[in-house]
Amino acid sequence: MKLAIVILFCAVCAMFIFTTCADNGENLQRVMFFSSNWGDESIKITDDILSLEDGATAAPREIMGDLTTITNADIDSLSVDKQRGILYMADNGTGNVLVYENLSTVEGNVAPGRVITISGATNLEGIHVDSTSADRLYVSGTDGTGDHLWIFNNASTLDGTPTPDAIINVNFMSIFVDEANDVLYAGEYYLQNNTIYVFEDASTYTTGTMYDRTMIFSDLDPTGLWVDSVSDRLYVCDNNSSPGGNYLFVFNNASTMQGSYDPDTDSAARINVETISLMVDSNDNLYAWPDSADHVKIYYNASTLTGDISEPDKTIYGVVNRGYGMDFLMTY
Repeated sequence: MKLAIVILFCAVCAMFIFTTCADNGENLQRVMFFSSNWGDESIKITDDILSLEDGATAAPREIMGDLTTITNADIDSLSVDKQRGILYMADNGTGNVLVYENLSTVEGNVAPGRVITISGATNLEGIHVDSTSADRLYVSGTDGTGDHLWIFNNASTLDGTPTPDAIINVNFMSIFVDEANDVLYAGEYYLQNNTIYVFEDASTYTTGTMYDRTMIFSDLDPTGLWVDSVSDRLYVCDNNSSPGGNYLFVFNNASTMQGSYDPDTDSAARINVETISLMVDSNDNLYAWPDSADHVKIYYNASTLTGDISEPDKTIYGVVNRGYGMDFLMTY
């Protein structure tokens, strides 16, 4: 009888420990934070950004030097394949996409493992890699014939000068793919039409396919955008302020948004601090920084932000040197 009671007690304890660990499993994950920087022509990698105290200065690993061939990191110039652990950086100076793997250890003056050359490209702006089985790479920029969004299949094996699998002839500045719902969001280039184009079934897009929806924002050029498929929220920013003095806006119901919007009055939340780039990690934290940034601001519980937001929960320095592109990878 005593043995049975001991066994039962141990089983209950084991179940409690397992449940506690499962409930707090997200706490076991760390956020590896990446930035692409024109200040020192680098990629910076901060291994556990959320462990740093508010106001701290990080000491990131740096990919920097002649062998990297990094010459100009522009807006939205970095994307991480979160399933395969591969980093893609669109280099505006060369028209190449630089590819790095071994993200937990890579640093120093190291050449990219692969270089994807886009034939004729004279500058590159936005980039996004679809981390799902679609394995699609989206890169926006210009060449001698005009403005394009180039789309490539089999991104994880591309090298050299591949032929695009599809092309959209619009100049997009910021690109994001809602991978859970296979939807491409693309913000038109700075000071043009204040428009985000939405393409459903992005992984099957072929040249000539039309967009499905548009969002037109008064006085808002989408320098950065992100969609959280869990909360169905759109995050968009502009480094020029709106008439209401705001720079970053959060909208509900991203999956059905269509038509014209006044960011100051139609947004669910707003931030009145200059913002040129942003992202939301898998633990519902919003990251944002201004033009020529030397720091990143972090706002917890992004899906519940409402109204006018004042102070961030954390400000971390040293993770960026006048950078534009940012992304993350969850690690243990």
